[in-house]
Amino acid sequence: KPFIGNFDGQGYIIKNLYINRNQEENIGLFSAVSEDRNKCLQEYIQNVKLVNVSITGKKYVGGVIGSCDRKIINNFSVVGNIFGSNVGGLTGINSHCKISESYVIANITIEGYGGAGGVSYSNDYGEILKFYFKGNIFGGEQSSDIGGMAGININGTVSDSYVIGGIAGGSNIGGIVGTNYILF
Repeated sequence: KPFIGNFDGQGYIIKNLYINRNQEENIGLFSAVSEDRNKCLQEYIQNVKLVNVSITGKKYVGGVIGSCDRKIINNFSVVGNIFGSNVGGLTGINSHCKISESYVIANITIEGYGGAGGVSYSNDYGEILKFYFKGNIFGGEQSSDIGGMAGININGTVSDSYVIGGIAGGSNIGGIVGTNYILF
């Protein structure tokens, strides 16, 4: 089940987080997070630094969250290495989440046919604001949808953010977004 509720790390640092679940989906510090649909307030996860992480999963892998649904993610940092298919530096999937005032310094390696983004593999109706990614994203010839912020962006926004580093892979590669969809 996804984590529901608020989490404030109060600025603490988590060092040497090691996760190796290469046969499982939704991998990160939190596997999945979601809002409590019975409450009217927007819930948040904030104020944590992850240093020297090594996180490996099969699909939907993020430094902090495997799958994020309708949360505010604020003041996070991730430093380390992340491996998997459909992987992001912060979240594997960002669905309707607002991610702000955070950064990732990492090497992200795509396994097989997947894609990746410095923030999130998929930014679905999400908002990425005041974020930076510094590092490299590596994918083989079979990989696609790779971007410095998001591999796939579906009606999401990216603003006041930047990328420093290299991005390599098979197809649909962009400095900010690999593939962008605007749906009406």
